[in-house]
This record gives sequence, C-alpha cells and structure tokens, in this order.
Amino acid sequence: MLTLLVSAAGLAAQNTRGAAAGQLAGRSQKSSPPPPGIHFSASALGGVMYGAGIELVYGAPSGADYLSRLDWDMKPLYYYGFVLRVLFETPHPAWRPFVAFTFKNGLTGNTGFLEDRDWLDQIHRELTHFSRHDNFTRYALFLDLNFGTQFRPWKTGESLRFNFYFTFSWMNLMWESRDGYIQYSPGSNSTPPAYPPWDPSLPAIPNTGAAINYSQTWFIAAPAVGVEFPFLRTFVLEAAVAAGPLNFCVGDDYHIKRNMRFHDSSRWGIYFKPAVKFRFSPVRQLTFSVHGAWTLLTGVWGSSRTSTGDSNSWQDQGMTGAGLDLWEAGVSVSFNP
Repeated sequence: MLTLLVSAAGLAAQNTRGAAAGQLAGRSQKSSPPPPGIHFSASALGGVMYGAGIELVYGAPSGADYLSRLDWDMKPLYYYGFVLRVLFETPHPAWRPFVAFTFKNGLTGNTGFLEDRDWLDQIHRELTHFSRHDNFTRYALFLDLNFGTQFRPWKTGESLRFNFYFTFSWMNLMWESRDGYIQYSPGSNSTPPAYPPWDPSLPAIPNTGAAINYSQTWFIAAPAVGVEFPFLRTFVLEAAVAAGPLNFCVGDDYHIKRNMRFHDSSRWGIYFKPAVKFRFSPVRQLTFSVHGAWTLLTGVWGSSRTSTGDSNSWQDQGMTGAGLDLWEAGVSVSFNP
C-alpha cells in the first residue's frame, strides 16, 4: 500500500512539472517576435488627372518677368496602371522595410487647349499676344519608385503606422497643338519694340494644322512621410506628403510652321505632392481603394537653346522654366497572396 502511494505521488509531481513547463513554453512562444517574412501585393488601378503642363520663357535673368507662358491642358487625362509592393517582416516587429513601384500610362487624345500668352512689351508689362489651339496629349508616362520603412509604435492590430521613405519619379509627357486661332497686337520696329496691349476684341486669325509639339521629361527625388490609421478591422485611412528641391526637367519645343526648335534644361524649384487613400479589405487577400493626389512643380528654372531648320548649330536663347500642376483621383484593387 505504501509503495502505491509513493508511486502515485511521484506521478503527480511529474505531471505538475510537465504542466508548468508547458505553461512556460507557451509564455515563451507568445512573447517571441514573429519570424522574418515577405508580404507581396499587386494592384491594378485607373483614374483621371486634371491640370496642365507649363512652359515658360523669362525676359530677365532674375526670372521676375515673363516673355511667354504656355499652358498645355490635361483636362482631363484618363490613365491606367499598376502597383507592385513588397513589405519585409523583421525580427523587430516595430520596423518593416518596404519597396513599391508604380506605373501609370495616360490615354492619348484631345485633352483641352494650349493657351499661349506673350508679354513682348517689356516696358509696360502688358499682355500683347494670345493664341488658343486644341491640345492633344501624345503620351503621358509616370513611373515612381518608393523605398523606406514602416514604423509601428504600438503592437496592437489597429494602431497607427508611420511610413518614412524616399520617392524617385520619372515623368515623360508630350503634347501637340493644332487648329486654333491667334490674336496678336500689331507691333512696331522701334527699339525696344513697342506693342499696344492685347484686347479680346482683336481679330481672331485662324491657324489650321499642327502648330507646336512640346515635351517634358522630369526626374525627381524627394523625401516623404506618411501615416496609416486602421479602424473597424477592415478599413485603413492613409495620408502622405513628398516635397523637395531635387528636380530636373528637359523640355523640347518644336514650332512646326517656323521650323524652329527650342531645347530647355531646367532644375531645382519646389516639388510638392500630398496624397490620401481610403482602403477597404473584406478579406485579407483582397483590398479596394480610392485615392487622390496633387502634384505641383514650380520655380524650376534653367536655360534654353534654339536651332532653325535642319541645322545642328544651337544658340543660347535665354532663361526658361517648366512647371506642372496636376490633380488626380482614382480607384484600385489589390491582391495580397
């Protein structure tokens, strides 16, 4: 009988030690960080842009006065594209690096007007020339590469997430103006030239056929910061802003009827792009989104060269500038395997 009691006591002690060890192991397993992993997502998107590309010619080295301003409409410009995104889990759960690539392609066609204004009277600074033509977007390509890290200060599921990253953007846009009219104030041959101010009652002289081809190629690098706010388990509200002075633009302007080319190189200025997005994920593998953004490039100055006919001889033309003012709204669907 004593032997049986001792054996039962020993078995109970072993069970107690085993249960305690299991509890300790469970606690250890719960407190360990998640293993490193990779989260991949692919998105199809489409939307509309509304704004204009801006071409400038300055009348003074200070850039204080315009000689010419040309506004190339994209009102509207429809586009489609895709986004590829990779998010990396790390042993430290608060930090998650990521890389994202975005491609957008604008649909070609008539996207509004080209309005060309000249201030050739540099004494009185009055508008002297105005013209308006139909504007056709020949191509509009937008590429963005973002890389940085996501920071989660709290480990709970529905908590703020902050994104710190760099964005590199390349944009290639080309327009063609045709079939419009000109209203030019009659000038004189005095030195400097004198022009009466432009007046809307001036005769509108038709100008048929292709008039000007103009292209902009942008290279942009900027820091950016964003925040994500998850709520109600299936929704996320995002906001981000990118800004910086590291901007470069190559512009090519061809006046078809004059057979004259202008080649512009402009740099610096201000790049500013705020953006918002609202996401809905009914299941983990599928996300629907609506987004909006504003892209502003201003104060980008440089120099211009000109060539006439088929000549390869270029002459300095003076100071030039480029800009972009573009609003955007769109929808997307993301697959998260």
